Amino acid sequence: MSVMGGLTDRPVLVNVKSIHFNLLIMKQILKQNAIVILMVSFVMLFIGCEKGPNFEMVTYPAPQPTDFNAKSGYPGSYVTITGKDFGTLAGAVTILFNGIPSDSIKSIEDGKIVVKTPANGTTGKITLKIWKNTVVLNGVFTFLPAPTIKSVTSLGPLGTGIAATGDLVVIKGTGFGTDPSKVSVSFNGTTATSITAVADTSIQVITPGGYSSGNLTVKINGFPITGPPLLNPDVKGDISMFYLKNYKQPFSTIVANDASRWRTPSDWTVTTPIMNHTGANNAPAGGLDNNHPPLVIAFESGWGGASYIVNGKMYQTVTLPAGNYTYSVGMSNNDWPGSDPIYIAASAGTTLPDAANISTALGYFKMIPDGQYYSGGLGKTYSCNFSLTQPTKVSLGFVVNMTGNSYLNLIWVKLVLN
Repeated sequence: MSVMGGLTDRPVLVNVKSIHFNLLIMKQILKQNAIVILMVSFVMLFIGCEKGPNFEMVTYPAPQPTDFNAKSGYPGSYVTITGKDFGTLAGAVTILFNGIPSDSIKSIEDGKIVVKTPANGTTGKITLKIWKNTVVLNGVFTFLPAPTIKSVTSLGPLGTGIAATGDLVVIKGTGFGTDPSKVSVSFNGTTATSITAVADTSIQVITPGGYSSGNLTVKINGFPITGPPLLNPDVKGDISMFYLKNYKQPFSTIVANDASRWRTPSDWTVTTPIMNHTGANNAPAGGLDNNHPPLVIAFESGWGGASYIVNGKMYQTVTLPAGNYTYSVGMSNNDWPGSDPIYIAASAGTTLPDAANISTALGYFKMIPDGQYYSGGLGKTYSCNFSLTQPTKVSLGFVVNMTGNSYLNLIWVKLVLN
């Protein structure tokens, strides 16, 4: 097809089929775009017609406390707040005693809250916060100085730490008050029925029968104070805590903050042959080894040039009442010639006999090596028995002889009344 242009007489060739095809494509694109636009418009119309989410604003009523009791008490005592509109959700409640948060909320009801007073509380107003509502209660809660126990002494014939049935025990301290009706005393859980005298700094009580050896507890107006343990000589069992010191892990040393491997234990008598190593400040040391913490009671010879041990002794001296006893030790890692005598022993007096005279001891047992490594744990237990017919000063411990490259580790000692 030829078309005459407006400026020239040249013919212009036009592809009619191509123009027709391009027009068809444009129509198709417009048709598709119209569908897309229609769909988008429909979605927008649908969204616009939907209602938004329903939010409801909840307003909690302000709590209305009417009273609290008690009006005074010791740190750690309980106070009950009464009123209404408290709710039942403990997590929404904060209670302050003179600005200091309470220890804990024991219980909560809509009209009652039981709260534990803080250990460091001070006298002042109580503030109650529930959600965003804050109310200061009328009145003041007064913190009383907590009572204390300074000493517990048995006046019985067996010693100050031994209380048989019927013995008089004197408790010294502060803040006991003077009202016997507000004072109770228990011996390791057994309540005393006879309190003979109460003063603000002293309580006198008769030991009840059948109590188990253990800590004495005093309650003043319900507030508990724990005192030191007392031994009931009529009840059998482990009495180590009453007579022995530094008798189990973690062991203490005579040098504070000692970082050396070899150390000397406090509360034990340790003779020179045992102290065949160098410890803190390049001083002789022995009896405790920290080669593989924690510390263990240890005797060693040969290794590192340590001298052999001949009749080395390590012991404690105590006064025991009449009775039948077992002295035991827990052996851990060890390796020494069985021909070298090492004894655990109990001997009357203030020392232990040499190995050659061990038969003069009240009781003894020759330890037997097994050459085992127990990774610091308990391997075997060795014991010796002895009896006393009257109160006697007794030394309890070890008589050690060691040659060659030898060692013995122990992790505890124990004294049992049979």
